[in-house]
Amino acid sequence: MMAEVFGSSDCERFRAGFLRQPVNALSSLAFLPAGWAVLRAGPGRTELAVTTMSVGVSSFLAHGPGGRFAHWFHDASIAWLLTALARPPGWIRWAIHGTVGWLFARAPSSRKPLSILLAGWAFHRVFRNHRSDPAFRRAAAIAGLATLIGNLSRTGGPLCRPDSLLQGHAAWHVLAALALARFGAAPWRTDDG
Repeated sequence: MMAEVFGSSDCERFRAGFLRQPVNALSSLAFLPAGWAVLRAGPGRTELAVTTMSVGVSSFLAHGPGGRFAHWFHDASIAWLLTALARPPGWIRWAIHGTVGWLFARAPSSRKPLSILLAGWAFHRVFRNHRSDPAFRRAAAIAGLATLIGNLSRTGGPLCRPDSLLQGHAAWHVLAALALARFGAAPWRTDDG
């Protein structure tokens, strides 16, 4: 059932073969150089860099060969990335990582509501700590554009073209990766979190 549900809102038509949604799978790889850019930006960013790259790998697997593990890894890596963005104290962060991984495996129906809660929490904390930073505002503008394109091009949306090489979900991947790279490379205060 997960194979049928995953990606059903991403517009791109499923195909037979290793890359079931080739445009969405290949565009997922944009998170790898984004994570590398975050890693090279300075100390204290390893977790954000690793979780950014894990989103790229997991999304490639989920849009590509698929399978139960790929879908769990995809959803868990996004939750881990959101937690890394929120930057709670270390023990809380690792407790959330473990709980999310376990809960997503045991109760797949918890994935969407918990991800929405984590996104709200992460964006609140990031906005609170960085709202006056021009680099954050640029990253937020890119993320906003990514969200707009992603939502307009969902299955049934006005920009959805299932057989096109121009996929809105793929644009979301690239723009979200760019936003993370821009945010991760911006100066961080030591009291963030």
